[in-house]
Amino acid sequence: MTDITFIIIGALATAFLLLTVLLILGLIYYRWRLSDSQHMLVRFIRENFRLHEKLNENGIY
Repeated sequence: MTDITFIIIGALATAFLLLTVLLILGLIYYRWRLSDSQHMLVRFIRENFRLHEKLNENGIY
Protein backbone atom coordinates (compact mmCIF):
# COMPACT_ATOMS: atom_id res chain seq x y z
CA MET A 1 0.00 0.00 0.00
CA THR A 2 1.16 3.44 -0.73
CA ASP A 3 1.25 6.45 1.52
CA ILE A 4 -1.71 7.97 -0.31
CA THR A 5 -3.87 4.98 0.59
CA PHE A 6 -3.03 5.37 4.26
CA ILE A 7 -3.86 9.07 4.08
CA ILE A 8 -7.23 8.34 2.44
CA ILE A 9 -8.06 5.64 5.00
CA GLY A 10 -7.09 7.99 7.85
CA ALA A 11 -9.16 10.83 6.40
CA LEU A 12 -12.21 8.59 5.97
CA ALA A 13 -11.88 7.23 9.50
CA THR A 14 -11.54 10.74 10.89
CA ALA A 15 -14.56 11.94 8.92
CA PHE A 16 -16.60 8.96 10.15
CA LEU A 17 -15.65 9.60 13.78
CA LEU A 18 -16.35 13.31 13.42
CA LEU A 19 -19.79 12.67 11.92
CA THR A 20 -20.58 10.18 14.68
CA VAL A 21 -19.61 12.64 17.40
CA LEU A 22 -21.61 15.42 15.74
CA LEU A 23 -24.65 13.15 15.47
CA ILE A 24 -24.42 12.23 19.15
CA LEU A 25 -24.04 15.88 20.16
CA GLY A 26 -27.00 16.81 17.96
CA LEU A 27 -29.17 14.15 19.59
CA ILE A 28 -28.15 15.31 23.07
CA TYR A 29 -28.97 18.93 22.18
CA TYR A 30 -32.31 17.91 20.64
CA ARG A 31 -33.32 15.91 23.73
CA TRP A 32 -32.28 18.81 25.99
CA ARG A 33 -34.37 21.33 24.02
CA LEU A 34 -37.32 18.94 23.87
CA SER A 35 -37.31 18.36 27.63
CA ASP A 36 -36.92 22.11 28.22
CA SER A 37 -39.94 22.91 26.04
CA GLN A 38 -41.98 20.17 27.75
CA HIS A 39 -41.07 21.65 31.13
CA MET A 40 -42.22 25.09 29.99
CA LEU A 41 -45.49 23.59 28.69
CA VAL A 42 -46.14 21.92 32.06
CA ARG A 43 -45.53 25.26 33.84
CA PHE A 44 -47.90 27.01 31.43
CA ILE A 45 -50.66 24.44 31.98
CA ARG A 46 -50.27 24.55 35.77
CA GLU A 47 -50.42 28.34 35.79
CA ASN A 48 -53.56 28.31 33.64
CA PHE A 49 -55.16 25.73 35.92
CA ARG A 50 -54.26 27.83 38.97
CA LEU A 51 -55.79 30.95 37.41
CA HIS A 52 -58.89 28.99 36.39
CA GLU A 53 -59.34 27.78 39.97
CA LYS A 54 -58.88 31.34 41.25
CA LEU A 55 -61.57 32.61 38.87
CA ASN A 56 -63.90 29.80 40.00
CA GLU A 57 -63.37 30.77 43.65
CA ASN A 58 -64.33 34.36 42.86
CA GLY A 59 -67.38 33.26 40.84
CA ILE A 60 -66.13 34.92 37.70
CA TYR A 61 -65.91 31.83 35.52
